[in-house]
Amino acid sequence: GSYSQGSVGRFTLADHGAAAVGPTLLRSGGCSFEVALAAGERRVAVTASYAPEWADGIPGGPPDALALRRAVLSRELCDGRGVFPDADADAAFHRDPVACEWPANDADILSVDAPGGISFRIASRIAPGAPASVSLRWRPTDDEPRRAADATLTALPGPPKLE
Repeated sequence: GSYSQGSVGRFTLADHGAAAVGPTLLRSGGCSFEVALAAGERRVAVTASYAPEWADGIPGGPPDALALRRAVLSRELCDGRGVFPDADADAAFHRDPVACEWPANDADILSVDAPGGISFRIASRIAPGAPASVSLRWRPTDDEPRRAADATLTALPGPPKLE
């Protein structure tokens, strides 16, 4: 596709170094999307996939909800090599997890604190009329401020939409 000012297709640019891509409608009737943060030549992203879910367990007709089936955290060094840096090359990417101070958690949220100052939170179910949020936090080094990317996924009724 082509892009122009004010029209970047499925990309949502939240801030300098923060972006969301999607959603992509899957053949199963579910959807996937990605939320990413960048700092210099380093990038972190959370990709999530949701699958349709029916209350009676029998597929057919519109689903009653979308359920989280996979959440993948990726970290990469974008220096032309496209490889994940080892601890000797980028120790900050490998430092111990630091707990993120999220608001009160409920049963329908998956929260993860990962090595390298990365934390994410994502809804485990998307119900009709109930938007699902995803939040990504990253402190690239101990000397830098925490970066943030937030998106909201709505679906049911209608096609999935990421804002």
